[in-house]
Parts: sequence; C-alpha cells; structure tokens
Amino acid sequence: MRPHAALARLTPVRLDARLLRRMVLAGTAWGVAALASLTAIRTWRYGTVCLEAAAFDGLVTAMIGTVTIGPLAAVGRRVDRRRN
Repeated sequence: MRPHAALARLTPVRLDARLLRRMVLAGTAWGVAALASLTAIRTWRYGTVCLEAAAFDGLVTAMIGTVTIGPLAAVGRRVDRRRN
C-alpha cells in the first residue's frame, strides 16, 4: 500500500482546495494574532520595534498556526444557527 493511500484511509475528510485554503487562512490568522501580541510585548519591554524580530516571528507564527490550527479549522463543525 502506498503511503498517501494509507494516510487517505486514516483521514476522515478529503483535502480539496477549499479545505486547504481554509487551513492556511485560519493558521495565518492565528499567526497574525500571535505576531501582534509578541510584537506588543517586545515593544512594551524594550521601547522600540525590532523589524527583524517581527519579521521572523511573523514567519514562524504563520507556519506554526498553519500546522496546528489549520487542521482544526479543516475538520471543525459549523454550528447551525437557524435551529432554535
């Protein structure tokens, strides 16, 4: 059995373009929020913004968010708000 076939059997959802886009957007949004908080903390502590540190933090938090929060967004269930 090929490795991608085994992974497809273990994964309950099919990854299509819509789900991949949702994963990347959710992970990047989480990364931007984490970046804002890290930059604010560093600015408060040191009194200035270090652009190199902010750029590095932005890249790392976006990647970490895509890997951790992305799958949660892909398999998350939507709440039916029309039900009473």
